[in-house]
Amino acid sequence: MARKYNFFAGPSTLPVGVLNELQEEMVDYQGHGFSMIESSHRSKTYDAVHNETVELIRELLGVPDDRHVLLLAGGATMQFAMVPMNFLGDHRSCDMVVSGAWAKKALSDAQKLGTVNIVFDGAEQNYTSLPAPDSVSVNPDAAYLHLTSNETIGGLQWKQFPDTGSVPMV
Repeated sequence: MARKYNFFAGPSTLPVGVLNELQEEMVDYQGHGFSMIESSHRSKTYDAVHNETVELIRELLGVPDDRHVLLLAGGATMQFAMVPMNFLGDHRSCDMVVSGAWAKKALSDAQKLGTVNIVFDGAEQNYTSLPAPDSVSVNPDAAYLHLTSNETIGGLQWKQFPDTGSVPMV
């Protein structure tokens, strides 16, 4: 079989060895007699996979022990609401760079939950350009600055990010 290369924005090709292992474990995960997707989320089998995944994420990203790692379904679109739900408490505001389709979705969700200060809007240029990183002025009292690092639909990608000082960049 000739393997194809995939340059889609989301999914990608995987090494054949990984696919073969997945195929085998889809029927019998590590000799348990069932696949992981058939296992209860309360089982010791699932707990072991979950805990190992959390530890690997901590190691890879340097997440300290005083922080929680949440494994959530939904992808980036769900985060458009979860970020302001978690950061915009106490009537705070956020800053946002509106650079295309994904940023507009994030803006819509954030506006439902709090005040949004748009620090750049690419609408006049039909979302064909990004601001220079040093031209993005962040309010030091903002709960966070949201920007879309890769507007896959419009083909825009940040190569350098603005300096946000102590304001978290999402």
